[in-house]
Amino acid sequence: MQHVPKNSFAYNHRMSNDLFDHAMHERLKSEAPLAARMRPRTLDEYIGQEHIVGEGKLLRRAIEADKLFSSIILWGSPGTGKTTLAQVIANTTKSHFTTISAILAGKADLRVVIDESLERRRLHNIRTILFVKQVLVTPTQIWDRFPQFLGSCGFAQSKAH
Repeated sequence: MQHVPKNSFAYNHRMSNDLFDHAMHERLKSEAPLAARMRPRTLDEYIGQEHIVGEGKLLRRAIEADKLFSSIILWGSPGTGKTTLAQVIANTTKSHFTTISAILAGKADLRVVIDESLERRRLHNIRTILFVKQVLVTPTQIWDRFPQFLGSCGFAQSKAH
């Protein structure tokens, strides 16, 4: 990564964009609907799913230690807390959270999200949690199709030995 002196235009331009982005983000948070503002932000505020995120459970320990697996599948009926849990994980691990709809988003949309995530990681060392909503298949079908999905997005597939 190229070093940019603090007195350079590029550094100051990036910093001013970050400040404006932060101010806008804070404004949007305060204007969010009540349900979004009341959503749990920590594991202690999260109610339910004790069998996976209760005190001492594997997933909770992994989240709190920031040693989460590279991918997880949260599968269940609407309203069971999948999106909220993903946001709690992002908050706890200091990761950026973004969500897309499997029904509405296309390959180009996913490519933009992935490119932005890679850039965020490269520039700011911030990971991204990508939450894909409305995947209308079973977990087994997801695992069976995941290598093809990554290949169609331009990612090389590797085989474990």
